Amino acid sequence: MLIPKNFEQKIGFDRIKSMIASFCSSTLGTNQVEKISFTFKKDLLQKLLDQTSELMKLQQSGESIPATNFPDLYPYIKTASTPGAFLEGEQLYEVASGIEKVIDFAGFLNKRRDECPQLNTLFDHFESPSVLMEQIYDKIDDRGQVKDKASPELNKVRASIITEENRARKLLHQIISRSKKNGYLPENGSLTIRNGRLVLPIKAEFKRKVKGFIHDESATGSIVYLEPAEVLELNNHVRELKFVEKREIIKILTALTDELRPHKETLLHLNRLSGILDMIKAKAIFARKIEAILPEWDKPLQFNWINARHPLLSRKLEEEGKKIVPLNINIDQDHKIIVISGPNAGGKSVCLKTVGLLQYMLQCGLPIPVQEGSTACIFKDIFIDIGDEQSIDNDLSTYSSHLHHMQSFLKSGRKESLFLIDEFGTGTDPQFGGSIAEALLTEYNKQKMRGVVTTHYSNLKKMAEHTQGIINASMKYDMTRLEPLYELELGRPGSSFALEIAEKMGIPIFILNQARKKIGYDQVKMDKLLNELEQERSELKIARDSIDKKQRALDTALNQYESLKHELDEKRNTLINEARNEARQKLKDTNREIERIVREIRESQADREKTKQLRAELKEITENNKPLKTSRKKHESEEIKILEGPIKPGDFVRLKGQDTIGEVIKVEGKSAEIMLGQLTSKIKLNRLEKVSKKQARKEERSKSATVRSSNYDINQVKIEFETTLDLRGQRGETAIPALTNFLDSAILFEQSPIKILHGKGNGILRDLVRQELRGYKEIQTFYNEHADRGGDGITIVELK
Repeated sequence: MLIPKNFEQKIGFDRIKSMIASFCSSTLGTNQVEKISFTFKKDLLQKLLDQTSELMKLQQSGESIPATNFPDLYPYIKTASTPGAFLEGEQLYEVASGIEKVIDFAGFLNKRRDECPQLNTLFDHFESPSVLMEQIYDKIDDRGQVKDKASPELNKVRASIITEENRARKLLHQIISRSKKNGYLPENGSLTIRNGRLVLPIKAEFKRKVKGFIHDESATGSIVYLEPAEVLELNNHVRELKFVEKREIIKILTALTDELRPHKETLLHLNRLSGILDMIKAKAIFARKIEAILPEWDKPLQFNWINARHPLLSRKLEEEGKKIVPLNINIDQDHKIIVISGPNAGGKSVCLKTVGLLQYMLQCGLPIPVQEGSTACIFKDIFIDIGDEQSIDNDLSTYSSHLHHMQSFLKSGRKESLFLIDEFGTGTDPQFGGSIAEALLTEYNKQKMRGVVTTHYSNLKKMAEHTQGIINASMKYDMTRLEPLYELELGRPGSSFALEIAEKMGIPIFILNQARKKIGYDQVKMDKLLNELEQERSELKIARDSIDKKQRALDTALNQYESLKHELDEKRNTLINEARNEARQKLKDTNREIERIVREIRESQADREKTKQLRAELKEITENNKPLKTSRKKHESEEIKILEGPIKPGDFVRLKGQDTIGEVIKVEGKSAEIMLGQLTSKIKLNRLEKVSKKQARKEERSKSATVRSSNYDINQVKIEFETTLDLRGQRGETAIPALTNFLDSAILFEQSPIKILHGKGNGILRDLVRQELRGYKEIQTFYNEHADRGGDGITIVELK
């Protein structure tokens, strides 16, 4: 059961239907959309939802789905039901085309039975009228004209018509030629047709010169259209033949129309199927547009919606370039009724309408816009009382209407009912309205109905706090800006923020103080406690978000560290293994050489000179294989010459104050992209020195030759890089170069975030630092450290 009668208009489902209908390709589909209706039969509902879901998946897979622009065959079926009546050729061809399109769709789905089991059930009792389709196609062409071969009589009479028309045309051309020669025809005059007869355009002054029948004249009267007497008889014969042709065509059309009559029920079924297929396709397109899904069925009378979105509001906000705030809401055995409170225009009514519209959409067989993981249930009744028609003139009638709805809810309500009441108890004296609302809510709870109500009444908030089965909820509010956040929070009541909003709007304080006295101490205290609770909750959320952000940054840093450590360990192990293998081979070769010399010494004991020579060789080998003392001196490169001139792609450059040399890839404005080993980095041009290519390559070869003792390991430098720069106590002329080096290194080693300690003082050094930071495109943002950890004395920098 649905209450009230205009339920669909109240929740906006009539507009949802219009949106779905806009995706239909036929009037049949549009008509079926209008028939979409509420059901609580789970098997039927599951079938409707599965059919839409199956077609959604086909669309998402990129399948070429057959067209659904089906013709409406009902008028033709109705005509064919009358004996003796006949359809025109175009109409019969449309019947055959409609049959073919449905057969094609059935074949398309039949090939995908495993993917579309529910869609295929549409054709379980479908008898394909393919024979009828072939009969029509055999006699009617794609222009709706009866074919020559439709009957031997038609073929014969059409051949006669062509023969006679050719004879008449040949004779007329002779007359034209003669008339042109005599000057009877106007310039460019040629054979034409008037009243279905072949005629000649003759100048009016010569109409007596050519014998025949005048059928028409030009607007000015200067030309007459004359059928020459010589062809009059031939044209009459052609006309008679055309009458014979028409009678034969009607005979054929009547026979084909008679063939439709035995297939009346099949064609009516086919017509209905056409509309259903077009409607399902439109539903699938609509569902994808609003990013809808099929939620899982939960336990009876329980649902949990994650990131639910009102499709009409979502569309409106999207057109305005805004984003909707999704709703998270759940009803279960412990919390059957939700009492939502909070400020006006905070989103309470939208929340209530979202629940009503999405539940109704679901029970009409439509997927709903919620997130994966959401669960749903089925209600047998949905009752709503939304006070949209509020004005001074109809307050009494509005309240009477509310009470009438409340009475209907009591009379028809059961545990399978869902009720939705906006501004419960309003429209009368608040003291009485609140009490009546509380008594009604108590009774609804006893009946175990499920529901969502919105209210400003404190007695309903207190009731929800202490009543089993009822739970408070509030719309979140930004206490700092006094603006709604449109987020629902279950478990606590919300404040109306009436006094705070009034103060923001400029109402004088003395008036608000008077209002506080009239409201009463307890009420003001309760509202204040709610406000403070909201403030604390807001601050807690900010702190939690900050902790989450830092945790994510820490996790990222740890992952990077682990990855880098793993890479370094692999490189170290590789180098150690290579060194060990090389040492083993060298030891093996040395031992072999020593054994050879010893053997030769033994064999040459008699030859003292040879023995002396071999002992000298042995001493040399032993000296060469003694362990080398580790040199503590760094590799000293020869002085590299600095070149003048602009830096361009292909040049070799060096970072000022460092030995690192790289090749310029490209120059953009005041920066250059440099290849440093396997790393690429953007560095300002004023931080670079142009060097000789020859010396740069020589330096690279020199470094390569001494790689074991002086290898420049960029990863090691990256690990040792300090992400904090302390500039406290420095002057601008020394601080800025240090800052530039620090930033270049951070960008090179992709270290983010980084900290710059500049102190507070008069803020001069801080301003210099931040002015320098603004010149770096590689910087995403920068901001003050948290107040507890240094505040504006420290700048945090995040790189892109």
